[in-house]
Amino acid sequence: MLKAALKRSAGSISQAASDLHLSRQAVWARVRRHPELRAFVTEVEDDAFDLVEAAILEACRKRDGAMLRFYADRRMRSRGYGT
Repeated sequence: MLKAALKRSAGSISQAASDLHLSRQAVWARVRRHPELRAFVTEVEDDAFDLVEAAILEACRKRDGAMLRFYADRRMRSRGYGT
């Protein structure tokens, strides 16, 4: 049940805890104690990050100015962009 809740919440401990009617601390403690759960959370987060990154890149291809600024601020700091 915990893995299903973590998958639905894209790895959000708080959201998974809420879905399961548990405290965030209880879920975090369980994840921290079990290496396979930590690996699962990382995998689920990476999948979510890939989806978000694809959406960001698509918005950039459409010349969305706000998204271009966001992307440059977050990912192009080595080139002098960002705050």
